[in-house]
Amino acid sequence: MGNLFAELKRRHIYRVAAAYAVVAWVLIQLVNNVTPMLKLPDWVGTVVLVLLFVGFRSRFSLPGSRSWRLTMAQRRKRRPAGWIGH
Repeated sequence: MGNLFAELKRRHIYRVAAAYAVVAWVLIQLVNNVTPMLKLPDWVGTVVLVLLFVGFRSRFSLPGSRSWRLTMAQRRKRRPAGWIGH
């Protein structure tokens, strides 16, 4: 478990998660203040909150993150010592 936290720290996941949380908070506040002025339905705030949550989950919990893909791509590019080819 300690290895997981070290890897998260090495990839700066904490910093990205904090930035995502700040931007999400600003968007929620903006929607909360603008919705009554534009006379939008009450469900608009709920939709924004759900989209932000889904975006957070997909960004940080799926193995498709950019750094993970780059690591796997670098591992595939390594060639055996006796490899000859183009």
